[in-house]
Amino acid sequence: MLRYPQLVAAVLLTLLAAPVSAGASLSAAPAARAATRVRRASVDALVRCLKRDEAAASAPTAEKALKLALRAAQAEAMLDGGGALGEAERAAIADAALSVAALRGRYDYWLGNALGSLAAGSAVPTGPALPLSAAGELCIPTAARAECLLALRAAEAAFAMAGARCESAAEARVAAAEAAREWLGDAALALFDSASLLDSSAEVQAGVRLACSEALVRELENGAWPDEPVDRLCAQHSLPRWLLQHWLESEPIAGLGVGALPDRLQSPGAQQLGALQLSVLEALASSQNYRASLTLRANTLVCSRQQLLDSLAADGVRALPSSLSAWGVLLPDGRPATERGGGLQNLRAWAAGMCEAQDEGSQLIALATAAARGECVLDLCAGNGGKTLALAAMMLGAPGTTNTGAGASPFEASRAREQPDSLVGTPDSIVPLAESAGLLVAYDIVGARLQQLQGRLTRACVPPGLVHIVKDGAELIALARGMPNGGFDCVLVDAPCSSNGVLRRHPSLRWELHETDCRVALPAVQLSLLEQAVSLLRPGGRVVYATCALSRWENEEVASAFERRFEQAEPLPFEAGEDGEAKGGMPPPLDDLQLCARAGGGSEGAGAGVDAREVTNSAHRGGREQRPSGRRERPAHFRWLLPHVHGTDGFFIARWRRRDS
Repeated sequence: MLRYPQLVAAVLLTLLAAPVSAGASLSAAPAARAATRVRRASVDALVRCLKRDEAAASAPTAEKALKLALRAAQAEAMLDGGGALGEAERAAIADAALSVAALRGRYDYWLGNALGSLAAGSAVPTGPALPLSAAGELCIPTAARAECLLALRAAEAAFAMAGARCESAAEARVAAAEAAREWLGDAALALFDSASLLDSSAEVQAGVRLACSEALVRELENGAWPDEPVDRLCAQHSLPRWLLQHWLESEPIAGLGVGALPDRLQSPGAQQLGALQLSVLEALASSQNYRASLTLRANTLVCSRQQLLDSLAADGVRALPSSLSAWGVLLPDGRPATERGGGLQNLRAWAAGMCEAQDEGSQLIALATAAARGECVLDLCAGNGGKTLALAAMMLGAPGTTNTGAGASPFEASRAREQPDSLVGTPDSIVPLAESAGLLVAYDIVGARLQQLQGRLTRACVPPGLVHIVKDGAELIALARGMPNGGFDCVLVDAPCSSNGVLRRHPSLRWELHETDCRVALPAVQLSLLEQAVSLLRPGGRVVYATCALSRWENEEVASAFERRFEQAEPLPFEAGEDGEAKGGMPPPLDDLQLCARAGGGSEGAGAGVDAREVTNSAHRGGREQRPSGRRERPAHFRWLLPHVHGTDGFFIARWRRRDS
């Protein structure tokens, strides 16, 4: 897997070097013009995004800033007669802007050090002490900062490519300086000039720009990081300090500790941290800077997973069965390209409704419900309906198998089941459905999120009558009260959360999170949703709680508060087979050995040289978890999914059963 800067290096260097082959999207414009358009639009997108750091409430997110910059670049390209932006140009702009949006903490650290070491006595404000303050930003002009950060990204990518080509250090340094120079415009040159960083004898603009790029590359090449362990990880992996601190204090990392952590890690408090904790934290932090895998869910209403794999192979798409979900199919090469064009929508399997794009961890959340034919199931926070579709497949057949009859088309076979063609949300209409395939209710407090669901149900060949879309809370309560058993058999609460487990899919999200929201506001909403869920359950019914956050505030503490408040909520453990293998669609519980296996001892600094086998040699024997004394037990009805361990996004899942009494 490639990090963001290395991923785009080849594209950008191609743009800066020579025209592409005939027929390609850039063939209509000279390479120099294309490179200029890429640089200009990338800086524009990043400037728009960085304005959020200046407390501009109306400033867009990185993704929105990119859209605005692409729109402006397209209009400018048409006005100057250069032709519309090509696909390769748009991809290069997106990758440059989004990679820096994610990694700007690292680049800010290098830029701040360069200015701080070379601008002694100058009037340039360097802001709070680096690597990152609570705001985590440098106090320099936004345009200058954007150009410098993009230059550092280009230099880092050039260093990586030079290393891959086994070039000498001197050759790599020259390549990095040349790559950085292309991104330094007037704003960056003015910054360096005001900082007295330039040789006053420089007489030509090219020489001035090269001097600037060399100043940045020297800092990058030094490879010096902060001594304090958490500060080092902040700078290296470009993450807010409060978030790394919180991950340390949350399961499953906190369970590796030797005692309570200090409220705020300051030296010598950092000395209390175990090297093993920091090693695992580093692996988790590093995983947030890799591109997330593209995973499909085989729609078992239409085909088996093997049939999906065969269809993808026929389209020339490399695909592999996933290791956790019985539905999952991994596309290791990312976004597919076929003779009909790029993207999932051009796949024959997609057109036939054979698959949906869904992370494997998200598939496991649906599987955790154990939804079955004949049950009444509620997806309480359905959103655009991804998990609703997975639940529908579970209720119409066993996961991982095809549900279509021989000789009939998938849609005809599903329609042939004895179900009414429509469902009116009244108690009388529920009984016959519950006696056949069941009833699946999709609800979201923001009704607009459900607008796309009906179309998705049709494409996925979900028969009419199974899924009932509810947008009104009063209607939902009436449905539950009118059910034969007094409520739903199962309620899934895929709660709104900070989403800090999916940072690799949302480049700038790490800088948009607020600690207060994660600590106070979101947990209050999540606990309220669990309260609502249990009130809609029948006695003996199941409730599954899930977030895409790695946060004790949103996970363990919400779950524990729910259990204290509702004594009728009985933990419903996840099963594990012999020797801890997966059972019932859920991976085995994390033990210390598995958690640390991907950490690899960390890099230089805290965690280096730690052998997880020595630390955890007694943690897993005979297929049973025997955690060393002093380490917290992880409840059997809790599960964590981690990017660096499972390859999924980061998720937390818990489930309970409502006691009959």
